[in-house]
Amino acid sequence: MDARYWCLLACLMTTPVLADQQAAQEAQEQQQIRDVCRQAQASGGLIDRTHDWMSRTVCWPSRWVDHFFADPNHAIDEQPGTLLRVISAYRWQDDHDSGSDLNIRAKAELPNAENRLSLVFRTDSDRDDELRDDLASRPEQVGNNNNNGFRSALRWVVTTSDRMDIDLDAGLRSQLKVFTRARYRWRYQLPGGKTWFRFTQKGYWEDPEGFGTSSLFELDRPITPVTSFRFSNEIELTEENNEAGRNWYFNQGGALYFRLGKRSGIGLYASYDAYTRPVTAIETWRVSLRFRRNIWRDWLYYEVEPYAFWPREDNFKGVTGVVFRVETQFGLVDD
Repeated sequence: MDARYWCLLACLMTTPVLADQQAAQEAQEQQQIRDVCRQAQASGGLIDRTHDWMSRTVCWPSRWVDHFFADPNHAIDEQPGTLLRVISAYRWQDDHDSGSDLNIRAKAELPNAENRLSLVFRTDSDRDDELRDDLASRPEQVGNNNNNGFRSALRWVVTTSDRMDIDLDAGLRSQLKVFTRARYRWRYQLPGGKTWFRFTQKGYWEDPEGFGTSSLFELDRPITPVTSFRFSNEIELTEENNEAGRNWYFNQGGALYFRLGKRSGIGLYASYDAYTRPVTAIETWRVSLRFRRNIWRDWLYYEVEPYAFWPREDNFKGVTGVVFRVETQFGLVDD
């Protein structure tokens, strides 16, 4: 018999075996994805099962995309960080002003995708991670932003060294408005080994606001095992501020953090805002005390932040208030 027929017969006999092996491999990989996206819960009640289902719903798409872009022969050995944060806030002030916010922040890292890609989604008015962390808030501004849209972006992160990284964003805002952003971050440990210096530079373009650039300088120093201090300086120049006749924006502040155990902490803040036109002058002074606690489940938090501020537009007359926040986290939540 011709050798070609023997080859054909061998292929026909081995195809079902290979198909079964491939199906088993795919089933195993899908189960790995499910195991990664499943979280151990404290109990099996209705609330925990509902939260677990939502967390797996958030995790699964990014995990699948990450697996899709991975090398088929490469084992799943690095979990993508997937986290959805829903933060509701209510503000009350003694001048009869009040406001409320609902901020949504989602980030799905795809470590196996080429060039370290991640998907970012958030409410359009929520830009706390643009330069600094969201601990340094401006509580008197809660509920004052009328922009209720959303923004989503594909983020490309380039880690050039342990001290430096660059990330680039390109995405869409509500009403199909385009934005791009580039951010450079550099960290350096000062002599003595107890103080870290951090520099962050950002440039961006947003439709229709235009171009802008921001610089942030920070010093972090632990004081005790449960206490640390942060000093920051931020400057910003945007087309929007130029059109409003304010030119450079400047912010300087300090924060003292206290850890009160594994589930709670306090942040004490003092800062001021200033512009350089029509004359260089401070616009607002503010102080606040922010208490944050993890309650009931690992994914549920509440915050209480009493504050006071003194705005120039009211001849620096003091205004006091308090902000209440509740945060729920879904996805791959760290213990």
